[in-house]
Amino acid sequence: MLKHKSSDEIILILTFLLLVSNLFWLMNPKSVTKCNTTNSNKKNVQIFLLAGQSNMSGRGGISRKVVGGNVTEIWDGFVPEECKPNHKIIRLNAAQKWEEAHEPLNYGIDCLSSCGLGPGMAFANEILKKDTNFGVIGLVPCARGGTGLYRWNRGSYAYDDLIKRTKLALKDGGIIRGLLWYHGEGDIRTNNGSSSYKIKFEKFVNDLRSDLNSPNLPILLAILPYPKKPFEGPYIEVVRAAQLGINISNVIKFDAEGLEIGSDGIHLTTPAQIQLGQSNMAGRGGVIKKIVGGNVTKVWNGFVPEECKPNHKIIRLNVAQKWEEAHEPLNYGIDCLTSCGLGPGMAFANEILIKDSNFGVIGLVPCARGGTSLDKWRIGTHPYDELVKRAKIAEKSGGIIRGLLWYHGESDVKGGNGYKDYKINLEKFIHDFRSDLNSSNLPIFQVILPYPKKPFKGPYIEEVRAAQLAINISNVIKIDAKGLEIGPDGIHLTTSAQVQLGHMFAHAFLSLNNFTSSITYNFFNFFPF
Repeated sequence: MLKHKSSDEIILILTFLLLVSNLFWLMNPKSVTKCNTTNSNKKNVQIFLLAGQSNMSGRGGISRKVVGGNVTEIWDGFVPEECKPNHKIIRLNAAQKWEEAHEPLNYGIDCLSSCGLGPGMAFANEILKKDTNFGVIGLVPCARGGTGLYRWNRGSYAYDDLIKRTKLALKDGGIIRGLLWYHGEGDIRTNNGSSSYKIKFEKFVNDLRSDLNSPNLPILLAILPYPKKPFEGPYIEVVRAAQLGINISNVIKFDAEGLEIGSDGIHLTTPAQIQLGQSNMAGRGGVIKKIVGGNVTKVWNGFVPEECKPNHKIIRLNVAQKWEEAHEPLNYGIDCLTSCGLGPGMAFANEILIKDSNFGVIGLVPCARGGTSLDKWRIGTHPYDELVKRAKIAEKSGGIIRGLLWYHGESDVKGGNGYKDYKINLEKFIHDFRSDLNSSNLPIFQVILPYPKKPFKGPYIEEVRAAQLAINISNVIKIDAKGLEIGPDGIHLTTSAQVQLGHMFAHAFLSLNNFTSSITYNFFNFFPF
């Protein structure tokens, strides 16, 4: 970990671009549960447990058909490239034997004909793509569709089978690296299940760690997305609040809100299961669409301009809440993995150090959450609470929070009610954030949205821009991005535009002492054509 004195400067950065949480920090070499592997015939397997309800067991690609006069659920058989078998991915099957893993991953555990795709294979393939030396990944599917949380109490069949299968997996040698948990679909239906969800889940975590003799076992907890009709989940807010309120070490929460839900209103589609396994995106410079195995996927082109290169004086707070040398993609692991691209953060920090070589260490704290409208940044929501939490963790290391970089509004220009109250909601966000950080004059560097272009549709761009321009709060420095180059999707900035935006942020920050009121910086002031 990089050391820095209490006088060093921490720049709190929020470059708000696109969506959820890093799974790869589990690749760190520290072992969670080790087994005796002295027998050369035993595998040194990197074991991941998959448990919860039907979305973890997998319902991607499931549809209803009438067979013999009866309605039945069947899988369409489609396996995307991201979910294809790999000789380095194995699964513990229903007969408690290791075999090469394949979709449907949960077949035989709690489903036969109606098994579909879950996130497990996409998750494992993504790890191996990023780290070819990771070793053999052993997936232990244990999900049980339709099980309320009370069905996961110690002594219940679902819980005891999870423990049993985990211990059988360990007999062949290996390391338990974590539990992937997606659950709650049944508990949002009733008050009985939802009201005690937090207490029951905390007990489940403690019992599981105790029974596996692994007190720090990482738990990757999916926060339930909002269902849609025809599914009825009147207690969704209660369960989401309970999940977000979990405060146990090594429980890593990531919000599934925004993932595509199928026609039944509760189960994720196949593309959404892939996203859940891979996570999603924030920072889109250099992100392009490619056809892989007949499917369109988004990938970063890997290009890092000179202005965005690493510097030993620039560090970032990663998803494990540890400081590390910053690098692109800066938002990697916060809410994206494969399709992370470049944002303005590295260009911003490098530009400051060019202008002032004595500035000190710059700490970047990425907190962007793609696809979130402004109403998702209220007190009590996951993005807002995570922003405050990460800011306070950063401060504990010693330093000064020098400002918040804010780029937002892409979702609100599409429609709904977000554009109507945008000014009021943004002003409330600023006041709440400053209050929670006890920093009444915290500088906010607010981007005014550029005009989108086709194919993106943003009919309310004028309303949102007007609301952003009308903000009249001290130490809110507005930077108009109008004129910056937009990529082919019509809304996200290109790599060169992200570099320019980073420089604009830096110039505004370095000139801050000259500001006495809310001022708008226009793109053309910095980069005339």
